Amino acid sequence: MILGFGQQQKFNYERWLSTSVFEDGRWLLGAFWKRIAFFTLLGLAAAVAYNLWNPEEYVSRATVRFIPPQVSETYVTSNVAMQVEQRIFAVTQLAHSRLIATQMIEALNLYPERRKIYPIADLVVEFQKRLRFSTDFTQGADKAIPSILISFRDADPAKAQKVVQRIVELVYEENRRYRSDQSIGTTEFLDQELKTVSEQIQEVEDRLAKLPTPGGEDKEYRNILKVENLHSLERRVTEIEHDMSYVLNERNQRKSIVSELAARDAVTRLQAQVAAQIQEDAQAEKERELAAVRDPLARARAELAGYDETLQSGLKEKARLTGEIAKLRSQFVVGPRVENERLRAMREYEAAKAQYGELTRRQRQSNMASNMERRGRGETVDLVEPPTLPLHAEMPTGTMVLALGTIQGALLGYVFSLLSFLTASISYHRTNHVQISPWPGAQKNNSFICNEFLWRRGGPPYY
Repeated sequence: MILGFGQQQKFNYERWLSTSVFEDGRWLLGAFWKRIAFFTLLGLAAAVAYNLWNPEEYVSRATVRFIPPQVSETYVTSNVAMQVEQRIFAVTQLAHSRLIATQMIEALNLYPERRKIYPIADLVVEFQKRLRFSTDFTQGADKAIPSILISFRDADPAKAQKVVQRIVELVYEENRRYRSDQSIGTTEFLDQELKTVSEQIQEVEDRLAKLPTPGGEDKEYRNILKVENLHSLERRVTEIEHDMSYVLNERNQRKSIVSELAARDAVTRLQAQVAAQIQEDAQAEKERELAAVRDPLARARAELAGYDETLQSGLKEKARLTGEIAKLRSQFVVGPRVENERLRAMREYEAAKAQYGELTRRQRQSNMASNMERRGRGETVDLVEPPTLPLHAEMPTGTMVLALGTIQGALLGYVFSLLSFLTASISYHRTNHVQISPWPGAQKNNSFICNEFLWRRGGPPYY
């Protein structure tokens, strides 16, 4: 068979098409027209049922544009693109919420046929799929102006337009609420932050006031009184040392006088004892001289004891003042730990001051934005394209669905008829043990099927 096929010299496509497609097709239509007509009607009925369950959809669209604040960027810097993305997200979450979707389905009587079978809660997902949001940036004179494109699909064009209109109203309400909440929330937040930063600055200033500064000067942190007290104590110590030196000299003089008087007293006694017997007449005179010497000696000894006491109290006062001076000086001697703490406090102080300045600037901008909102010159929403009433259905239309269903039914009937015919023919030849040769010139079988169809289908016509 393969060798015989290889000996064929030329394939006649025109004859093969006319024989296999047109003649066999006409024969199949004539033989199985009832079956093909049944499947055609079945496909048409399926298309009609599909149109009833999924009718033609109309898309209503609207475009909303956000107008930036009418103020110079020098005063207010706004990232409009990021704000629009946040706004779209907020509106999308609000519109896709089950509460809003349920309210719209009930208020506008959406999906009347499906509501007879399904509860409204099951139709919320379908509503969310048909509602679409997208972002568009229209190039303006200076920068891109962001816009929101809103679209909704529904079988009723009027209902689709009403849904889009309601979503546009939600955008307006959400923008107004967003601007109001942003203004109030920003003002309260900035006030609270300013209060917190002010407390931090006061705390750091108190810490810095308690820390010593290098160089012994304290003009910045109010330690001048301590410095004056230190100088006063040093002057007092100098005066005490001068007084103590004077007292010490006087004491030494009194000590020498006491020694001299004591020596004179001893000599006088000896002389008195020696001359007692010789000079009885001069006894009274000697006694007077002795009394004159004893009185100054007692006074000198008393003065010496007083100077000793004064000297001891001066030494104690000097020791106390020296300790206080060392304590005061230690406050001006900056060690590594104190220096690190002071530097850390200074860094915190500078950072707090910078944060305070930034918060003050933002508060001024927030107040300016609030004033602009009250005057109607803040960020606004402009309806560029109102919700449209669609006049033409989206592809595929109902007519296209009916035509497609009819064609598919006819093709299915044709293929099913062809498969049924071939199955019956092969079964017949197997039962009667008839060998079918697909080549021209093969011996024809006397059966009607082979004579009318299979013989022409036996193989490609060659000549």
